[in-house]
Amino acid sequence: MNSILNIIIPNNNRILSITIKFLLILLLILFPFGIIFMLRGLITENFFWVASLYLSIIAVISILYFVSITEKITSIFFVGAIFILSTALEAIGLKTGHLFGEYYYSEYFILFLPGSVPLAITLSWLYIVINSFLICRYLIPNPKNSFTIPISAAFIIMLEPFGSFINKYWIWKNNFIPFQNFLTWFIMGFTFVYMLNRSIKFLPLNNFNIISLPSLLMIILILQFLIINLANGYWLYTLAGFLLMISVIRTIKRKYKDAI
Repeated sequence: MNSILNIIIPNNNRILSITIKFLLILLLILFPFGIIFMLRGLITENFFWVASLYLSIIAVISILYFVSITEKITSIFFVGAIFILSTALEAIGLKTGHLFGEYYYSEYFILFLPGSVPLAITLSWLYIVINSFLICRYLIPNPKNSFTIPISAAFIIMLEPFGSFINKYWIWKNNFIPFQNFLTWFIMGFTFVYMLNRSIKFLPLNNFNIISLPSLLMIILILQFLIINLANGYWLYTLAGFLLMISVIRTIKRKYKDAI
């Protein structure tokens, strides 16, 4: 197990490496049990907070991994900037209903930030932006936002029925997801990825594949969304998001096959 983890997690910083490995092992243990429990309806409302913890673990792994493979001062600055900006956007959206549409968050989350924004939601912004950025950065020699954003959008499309309709983590007015929700995610995702694209510098790490861990984290959540969403009858959002992601990745491979 340790040899496999050493392939996907850099050892240039011992503390970060050990922490990431511990959280990843915990995540891999929780993953199958979470799916089984949700499919069998064994998770009651009193334990819905566990999914919030689960998403937070994935986000923390992503952040620590990102910091471990990039110049730390710059990466920590931009992680902090995205954290603050996404929290502010969510707070404004909750207050006004103008950014994402009219919605509110349930009490199933563990911790809340100022503006009644769940910590797990802000961390989810970081998870989606960082992993989409890293995957495209690996696949494309000169990464472009035009490919990173559809990957993020596809993920959000699959996330919506899982988070809103099935687990009731956030509730939309009239139980309808407005188009402006996806539009705002698109615009802000573009802005955040542009910030990373222009500023982040990677450390020279030998015998290490930068895409392994981001891909694994994406696959874990996509599998969870696919299984739970389809089991609950949410075919449209799920298949639309999944097919969009597959088509974008296939387009990248076809266009940049000599660089991959």
